[in-house]
Amino acid sequence: MGDAGSAQRIRPIDLGLNEDPNKLRKQEPPEFLLEAVRELSKALDKYKISVLTHDEVCAWTVPVPMIANEFGEIDDQLFIQESDGQQRVRRAAVFLITRALSYRHFIVIEDESAYAVSLEAKRGFRESYQPNLKIALGDYINGTSEFDWVDKIIGGLYVVYTSLRKWF
Repeated sequence: MGDAGSAQRIRPIDLGLNEDPNKLRKQEPPEFLLEAVRELSKALDKYKISVLTHDEVCAWTVPVPMIANEFGEIDDQLFIQESDGQQRVRRAAVFLITRALSYRHFIVIEDESAYAVSLEAKRGFRESYQPNLKIALGDYINGTSEFDWVDKIIGGLYVVYTSLRKWF
């Protein structure tokens, strides 16, 4: 809605979160992320790893973006069926893994067996993970990856390592 008497349909509104900011910092990772966080924490001496995704609900994840096909249909795989029969949007976490001049997005998508992939974080998109999250989500929906997420971490870290070896 615009200001009274204006043709604008949008009016700025300040929203405040009814959350204690310290609460989010203390949150444990969701269950689907536990193994990934455990494995990533083993590499903290070699890599700088930071969580890029968080919102007012969770300090670790965000809801996946809604992706529609050419007919405007939203894929059912973007949702999770809760035990009470309700559906909710699947969540994802994106970590930025840095070593020297190499940057990777490690993306974990919520599932019974978490789906994970490591993609290059291109210049200008290191902190902005959305393009890579959409790529990973498309691969998840299409089932293009058959590897377990641990293999993907190792593969992603190996790519970083081999890139760095070429420079030194």
